[in-house]
Amino acid sequence: MGTSLEDTENVFNALKAGATSYLTKSNPASGIMDAIHEAHKGGAPMTNKIAKEIGNFSQKKAGNGQ
Repeated sequence: MGTSLEDTENVFNALKAGATSYLTKSNPASGIMDAIHEAHKGGAPMTNKIAKEIGNFSQKKAGNGQ
């Protein structure tokens, strides 16, 4: 998914809806093309900020026993 939105709610809504990657439009064009190739090969490209948000969310859920 390519978007200008990088807030947690939009990220998780996109991933729950089936997005396998999440990039913001602020990424350089060459980075976007690399991400498209990575996704085509089965990868899940996303920005470091978004990956960190997902990790934090997972840790919070694990800490709550959910």
